[in-house]
Amino acid sequence: MAVLIFPFVLIPYWFIYKKEGLQKKFILHISYFFLLTLIVALPIGIYFLQNPHDFIGRAAPISVFAAENPAKEFGKSLISHLGMFNFRGDPNWRHNFSGKPELFWPVGILFLSGFIFSIKELIASLKNKNYSLFVVHCLLISWFFIMLLPGILTSEGIPHSLRTIGSLPVVYIFAALSGWKIYQWFDKNTKHKRLLLSTAFLFLLMTGFVEFDKYFNKWGRNPEVRNAFSVDYVKIGNFLNSLPEGTQKYVIVNQPGVPVPWPTGIPMPAQTIIFIENAKFGSPRSTYLLPENLNQIKTEKEGVIVPMRYDESLFAEIQQKFPQGEIQEKDGIWLYKINYK
Repeated sequence: MAVLIFPFVLIPYWFIYKKEGLQKKFILHISYFFLLTLIVALPIGIYFLQNPHDFIGRAAPISVFAAENPAKEFGKSLISHLGMFNFRGDPNWRHNFSGKPELFWPVGILFLSGFIFSIKELIASLKNKNYSLFVVHCLLISWFFIMLLPGILTSEGIPHSLRTIGSLPVVYIFAALSGWKIYQWFDKNTKHKRLLLSTAFLFLLMTGFVEFDKYFNKWGRNPEVRNAFSVDYVKIGNFLNSLPEGTQKYVIVNQPGVPVPWPTGIPMPAQTIIFIENAKFGSPRSTYLLPENLNQIKTEKEGVIVPMRYDESLFAEIQQKFPQGEIQEKDGIWLYKINYK
């Protein structure tokens, strides 16, 4: 989406160069820029041409255009993403303190006032033909809206702060712009310079303290965050890694998820455990199966069968197939251990 910002910057610059009679220089510089961009993007561009499904595979099913009423979904997503900074934020614990506004409320107010100030400056610079100032605010406003598009154009999990992370720098630029303007006004209209500096310093200190506490304490220690980051799957992976090499290990993927084509189409949730095995041994030492494929389990020696989620009926089925074993629980991990004597 970032390429959509180019016209909002290049067109105003064209008028700046044209005003000074430097059109040829402008075209030369832009030609260099696009040539280097093409060279850098060429490898991934060729890959996507050869594998178009990788380019649109994820975006297509969650796009607002895939909905029954695209216009309604677009409007809903637009309002949701514009309001996430000050009203209701991303509900996903991996991305945000679920449902909380993305910005600390004083920073949120500064962001809104900075955004309004930037629009006013944009209009004023256009009327005064101040193209240098116009290009600055044109960049900021176009950057903000265009980098919200990856979220706005989707209808799943909205508002989605991760998809709109490209807007984060400009959001804080708006907040800083407003804060600086407020500071300048007080600096001009007060004789108490030290008091002004102390107040500004305390404001920054308070903001840092509140955000530190929110991130490391309130969010970081919240049990919901552990669940969102699949801590249980990490524990399963570490448990499997701790078993002797000769132990037969089966992971029953009884959690729903998008199938991952490589290597066997196992759903996404299992990738955490696979990664942990890969990290230690270079490749998975366990066999990953769906619940309907229990008949593929071949036990010739001691082994463990670990469902990703506790399921009483699944354990009953496993016990019926392999009566020589027993259900065990170790550090919160439920498993079926097969014993051979």
